[in-house]
Amino acid sequence: MIDPGKTIVIVSKPSKPELKKLVPELVFWLTARGHTVLGDPETATLHPDLPVVPRTQIPSRKPDFLIVLGGDGTLLAAARSVVKEEIPILAVNLGALGFLTEVRLDELYKALEAVEKNQATSDARALLHCRVLRRGACIGSSPR
Repeated sequence: MIDPGKTIVIVSKPSKPELKKLVPELVFWLTARGHTVLGDPETATLHPDLPVVPRTQIPSRKPDFLIVLGGDGTLLAAARSVVKEEIPILAVNLGALGFLTEVRLDELYKALEAVEKNQATSDARALLHCRVLRRGACIGSSPR
């Protein structure tokens, strides 16, 4: 349940034109309900008063959850930054397909209201860790 006073981080793919209108509206909606809202550097460019938190530092701010606005790639990038802390993510699909980002843009506020009323369901997802080895030495890994 989203009780007033929760910390919420918005992560987005800024190349999406609908975000210029959406991000300010979403920040207003959340702050009007008493939440602290932060944005990753990309999202913060869309709202002049939004405090910035680099993706690598999101876990240190201990958010109650993330709202990801984008597609599956944006979701996966955000998930890598919070995977160890198991921070919940509400993923909103702004792309075409959205295998992982299941909430459509026109369902965003309905989904947030369901979360507020403790009527939302959640799915646990796995994130694979892989390493690239060359002659026995790790030359790359993901997530880092």
